[in-house]
Formats: sequence, structure tokens, C-alpha cells
Amino acid sequence: MALQLRPPAAWAGEATKIAEQMGNDAKLQQAIDLVTSLRKDFPSANGTREMWVKTGDKLGNVKCVLETKGVPKGAEQYEVTLTKRWDVTVNAVRPVSYWKYIVTSERAELVEFEDNDSAVVAMNAAGMAELYAEAATPAEKVQLIILEGRSAVSRLTGAEKDELISWLEELSRNDDNGAVRQAVLGVLYYAGNKDALSRLVRDVEVNGVAWEGRIPHFGMDWQLLYDIYQNYPASYLARGMAAYEKVRGEPYFAITRAAEEEDPYTWMPGYEHGDQQYDPGREIPGWETFLEEFSGHPAADDAAYRLARCYEIKGRCQDALQTLQRTLNLPDGDIRYHVAGRITYILDVRMTGSQLAELSAAEPEPVIRQMSRYTLAVKTLRNEEYRKAAGMLEELLADLQSGAVSATLPPFISTGTIGEEEYDFIGAVKKQLEQAEKLAGLKEAWAKSQDPADHYNLAAAIFHDQSIYYNHLWAGHRQYFNWLGYVLDSYYSDDGKGPAEMAGFVREMINYCHSANLFKEVYENPAATSELKAKALYSLGLSRLGIYSWGEDAFVAFDREELKGEVIDTFEKFVQEFPSSTMADDALLALADLSGRRDYLDRIFSDYPQGDAVPKAEALLEKMS
Repeated sequence: MALQLRPPAAWAGEATKIAEQMGNDAKLQQAIDLVTSLRKDFPSANGTREMWVKTGDKLGNVKCVLETKGVPKGAEQYEVTLTKRWDVTVNAVRPVSYWKYIVTSERAELVEFEDNDSAVVAMNAAGMAELYAEAATPAEKVQLIILEGRSAVSRLTGAEKDELISWLEELSRNDDNGAVRQAVLGVLYYAGNKDALSRLVRDVEVNGVAWEGRIPHFGMDWQLLYDIYQNYPASYLARGMAAYEKVRGEPYFAITRAAEEEDPYTWMPGYEHGDQQYDPGREIPGWETFLEEFSGHPAADDAAYRLARCYEIKGRCQDALQTLQRTLNLPDGDIRYHVAGRITYILDVRMTGSQLAELSAAEPEPVIRQMSRYTLAVKTLRNEEYRKAAGMLEELLADLQSGAVSATLPPFISTGTIGEEEYDFIGAVKKQLEQAEKLAGLKEAWAKSQDPADHYNLAAAIFHDQSIYYNHLWAGHRQYFNWLGYVLDSYYSDDGKGPAEMAGFVREMINYCHSANLFKEVYENPAATSELKAKALYSLGLSRLGIYSWGEDAFVAFDREELKGEVIDTFEKFVQEFPSSTMADDALLALADLSGRRDYLDRIFSDYPQGDAVPKAEALLEKMS
């Protein structure tokens, strides 16, 4: 089996399931990501971690073990359970809390839970005051008020609740920070203090919406805003909502849209991503005017996102990118993930190499220039100009290592979606530089020798590395961004295939597309030996199978059935032309699994009875039966 590019075990009667093997782990991880995005303390992958919790009681600081466990539960369905085990005994019991979710597509449904945290965490007025005094920044104080304050208000009763509300009242009247005051007023309104709503409205009228940009929760939730909209129509907040509705052409609140459309799923918050969802001619002047007056409104980031998408559709990519960067610093910060993904998408997918070069020459703000600089290097790689790309990556790496370019350059890191420690951007660029230099050497060796074997070596190196053409600004989130429906949503385009620009992008980004072209050239080269032709043809089949197994992306550029037919045709041609090859039985095994035909297995038993594919063929035959 010396001619194989991958070991026979990779086939093992599962050729058509390669996509499943490659994709199942990723989909399970995506389900886990979706759930842990709701409860950020828990590990973002299957496993455990320890943390210490201030209980606000005589128990002091208590250690707890957080566990994340995700398992498949059927076709495209996953069960993710988050468990919290407290390392303390309360009433002769060690408290355990858990939350069980069922994840399907992009929805996570809490189906079962038991929250025993209150047996340990007894947050009261004294505990809140202590933690508040220790909070280092206004953002930390706001987060404490919104998360712990709300929880304590709903849990405490009697004198303890009265004490906490009294402490919050004092804070709302005396704290100098507007974001803290407004967050406290929101909690007081949640606790039943109706006067808090009018005070909040007045505070906003005098001081504007105070927002501490990078906190995970914004104090004004939709219910509070809805009540302001209904009861204070002349307020800044209500006027902003009305202005938003006028430009958008739809109700501000999803619950109102649901009532109008009678769609039980419309209540779920969502953001339209297909170009057909926008009307740039009408929306661009509308959103520009809106943001001039309401840049501090909780709808400002939504408005700026839509404005950026309209710019993008009109080909104004620099305006789109700069607006998206601005969006990251606008309230209420609930679409930061969307914005991070869209910035990366415009650079990596929407823009061409020449457009990126023009963008850099136009001297945009530094972070955009550096992102476009790196992306241009990646696109140069995809254009197979490996030596030139290596030079560009080498310069960028030097700037990253010196600190001239931030290691938090990827938007998913700079926005706080993931921590810098979770994705080693500098390490990724360094590896990509090594890949580029290796491919440059192989390509130059082939150009000098014109030897088909050197041509084959270049193709094989590309085949074996799926990350060569990856843009690391995605920081591991490209497939997840697609999976959530932001790119490959069936509603994204009229044909259900996703945006047109994705087709060209896929052909450039998937390494197997590059290796397939090169293997085909080697096979068709008259100067290639028979042995080399056999290797090249078999490798062409593997490359096409790699494309077929890639996932949703591939089927934006390729017809699924046509691609499957090409894989089958290639392996059939291989068996016909090279029946004595040590890989012939593996090719038949792949054909059997791809087509579901038993006659391919019969040929393995009759023509290659001593081959190592026989046990796998027997297993596949049993499965077929």
C-alpha cells in the first residue's frame, strides 16, 4: 500500500461517511458553543474546570466544579448538560445544580434543570455591597447589579429583600456613574418599583443612555424598553424606537412582529443576512440620519449593522468595514458576534485581492488596514503565489512579534467572543508562513525540473493540509458562523445555496480543489510514468472525495450529485486502468460505500482475496444486509 496518500483504515467501509466523521465532532462542538454562550462560566468543550465563588455568606469562598457534557441524540440533534458540583456540605448534602439543553440547528432549548445554587450562594444586601466595593470598573459593577442583583431580588423574601432593595435605592440616587444608576433602576423596576421606570426615563433624558461597552449584559432588557415605548412615547428611548421602525419598515419589537405575522418563531431575535433583506437606496440615508440623532440608543448597533450591510451591497466595502468597527462600540452590544463575523466575511469572501490592495492604499483606520494586509497575504496563497505570500506573511509575523500589530487582530478575539489564550493567532500565522515557504520550495523545484514527480509532490503537500488557505482572522469560527445561518442559511439567497460570492471563495479556500487540479495535470502528463499516473489518478479520486466530504461549503460551488458522480467515475477509471495496483481494492471499497452497490464488494472477494480490504468489505457487506 506504499502508493496511498492516506492509510486504508481511513476507508474501512466508510467512504461516504467521511463527511460525517469530519463533521460530527464539529457540529457537536457547535452545539456546545451555543449552550455555553448562554452560560459563559462553563467549559466551552466537553470537560471540567474549577472556580472559586464568593457566596456572600459565612461559607466564604467556595470551590465548585463546572462540567460540560455534550452527546449526539439523533439526526442533527444534541444534548448538552451543564453541571455544577459544589465542594461544600450544606445540611449533610453536597449541592449539585444542572441544566440540560436539547440543541437542534441554531436553537438551544432548556428541557430540564435543577438549581441548588441558593443552598450555597446566599447573596444579600451585605454581600452585594461587599462585592460592589471590590469591583474594579463600572463595567464590573453594572454586571454585578444586573446578574447578581436581579437573581437576589427574585430569590430573597421579607426583611432580606427589603434590605437589598433599600441598598439598591440608595445606589440609584447617589452613584456618580450613569451606567450603574440606570442598571440599578432597571433592577428596581424588575423588582416591582414602578417609579423606577419614570426615574430611568428622566435620567436618560438628562444624561443620555450610559453604556459600559464590553459587558455581557445590557441593563435595559426588551421588556423594560417595551414598557417605556408604551408609557413614555415622547422620551428619547421611545422616539428612537419609533425612528428605527420608520427606517426599518417593521415593528421594533420581535414580539410585535410575531403578533402581526402569526408566526410562532418570529418572537426569537434574529438578524437578516441575505442581500435581498436590504433596500440600500432607502436605508442608507435613513440609517445615517438615525445614527446622527440616536447614536446612544440601544438600537444604535442594529442600525449601524444594517447601514454597513447596505454599504457592502453597494460595493462600498471600506465604508462597510469602518461602520462595522464603529458598531462594536455602540449600545446595546448584543450583536457583537454578528459584527465580528461580518467584518471577517467581507474581507475574506466578499473582497478581491485587488480591492484589498486598494483598501490598504486608501489608508483606512489601522485595524482595518492590518486585517486587509493579512487577508491579502492569504488570498495570495490561494492564488498559488507561494513565495510572494511567504514574504507578506513574514513581514506581518515580524510586526506581530514586535507588537506593532496586535495579537488580538482577529475580530472574534478583539470583541471578546473568545479569549486571546483560546486562539494563538501569532502561532497560526507562523505555521502558515512555514506552509507557504514549503509550498514555494516545492513549486520552484517543479518549475526548475519539469519532472512530473515534483509536480506530484506539490499536489500531495497541498492535499495533506486543510489549513493552508485558511484565514485565521476567523479564529476557528468560520464554520460556526456559517452553521448559525449567517452565511449558508437557506433563506440567504433565492436559490437556497447562499451568496454568489461564496462559490468562488470555496474553490479557492478548499485545499482539495487545488490538489485535484494538480493531480489531474500529473495524470494527463505524457512524461509521467505508469506508476506515477496511477498515484495521481487515485489521488485525484481522493481529492474529489475530500471536496464531497467537506460539508455545506462545497455544495455552494459544486452540485452534490455531480460531484459524487465525479468521485465514482474517477475510482472506476482507476480500477479499470490499474487493476494490479495495491490500491485497487481500496478504490472498490470506496465505490461500494459511495454507491451502495454490492457488486463492487464481490469484485474485492473474487479479484483481491488476499488484500487488506477484505475484512472491511465483509463488515460493509454485513452493514448493507
